[in-house]
Amino acid sequence: MENQFKTWRISASVIDGYLSLNCSGEINNTEQLLAFAADLYVEIEKYGEHKILTNMETMAIPLSITSYYNLVESYMNDYPPSNHLLKIAVVMSEEYKEQGSFWEAVCMNRGFEYLSFTNKNEAENWLNTK
Repeated sequence: MENQFKTWRISASVIDGYLSLNCSGEINNTEQLLAFAADLYVEIEKYGEHKILTNMETMAIPLSITSYYNLVESYMNDYPPSNHLLKIAVVMSEEYKEQGSFWEAVCMNRGFEYLSFTNKNEAENWLNTK
């Protein structure tokens, strides 16, 4: 999804059997959050890995939990069912722990194995289980 208001960067590499997506910048609203998710999905498709670590520790993200509900709804409606096969760990700063917890709960309720963390080592350890 190409847009003219990108305020983020994503770099990707495969490390120890998972795709590492290092993200920086800011996301100001739901529309940008959905565009950011589309950009992440492009990288996931490009590399074809099943386990994903999305490091957003330095990013500023929307505070409204409604944005994260809409994000998960977009996973259900705008992406292929194979999204349910991904194992995704998202690392965000402690400041956004509430948003991450809400997003995680909605994801889990919809059958996604997507968790949020505030510690990168914990996220990596979780990815390497199973």
